[in-house]
Amino acid sequence: MTTPTRRDTFAAAAVLSALAATKANAEEGVEEDTLAASFDLDVLSKENSAQDGPWLPFFDNDTMYTGIYEIPAGGEDNQQPHRLDELYVVTKGRAVLNAGDEQFDAKSGSIFFVKAEVPHKFTNIVEDLQVIVFFSKAGAGE
Repeated sequence: MTTPTRRDTFAAAAVLSALAATKANAEEGVEEDTLAASFDLDVLSKENSAQDGPWLPFFDNDTMYTGIYEIPAGGEDNQQPHRLDELYVVTKGRAVLNAGDEQFDAKSGSIFFVKAEVPHKFTNIVEDLQVIVFFSKAGAGE
């Protein structure tokens, strides 16, 4: 299994700091021409739980699609390969990410890239898992 580097940890901390600083409620929505927006991770998680999760999208524009993905300890990840590249930022929990032929330890602060159409899923979810997922729409229509 691959262990995150010190650089990975600093990058994750920067992303998490930016997310923790947000105060706006995602329920207000984001207009297509919005130049900046903020979201509260705790509010998103509560909303996801209320809708019985595991996936809650909270941002979508021409270039990016983003959501929160949560799986309880012992739960199963039933996702299928996606047609878009994606970046995972693990904010809570512990699991293993299987992507193609690779296996990665997933824990708070881990960041993973998975290319479009690559089979992948989280397994061995030993602590409640919370992940922010960023899908890139760049080149998707080309």
